[in-house]
Amino acid sequence: MPSHFPPDLGRIVDRAFGFQPRDIRHVLDRIHAHALEPRMAPAELEAAALALGYPSVHAFGHAVGLPIRTIDAWMRLGVPQESAQLVRALLAMQDRFTEAAEEFDQFTHVGLVDYLKDKRR
Repeated sequence: MPSHFPPDLGRIVDRAFGFQPRDIRHVLDRIHAHALEPRMAPAELEAAALALGYPSVHAFGHAVGLPIRTIDAWMRLGVPQESAQLVRALLAMQDRFTEAAEEFDQFTHVGLVDYLKDKRR
């Protein structure tokens, strides 16, 4: 009969027995971050993935190395605040790069922004 226990149950049990009082603060911080802080809405994540040049949230998640279960959870529940900050930072970085490339194009007439848009497809 197949076991219904997770394959890493032994590791989980070992960690539970090694739990120390100082870890409680970390656990409470994680609960607060995931349950109480505002989350990025799935629609905002989808818009961010598209703005970053990915055809879907799953393509974005794959490109940055996230497990499928994380992306699926984000699409159902929203993105935790800390991760949302990183996604928004990527968008801001892309905006700064685009502004710099457009300024560069004004002086050189190279067409760097158009070139990069063509390469993205």
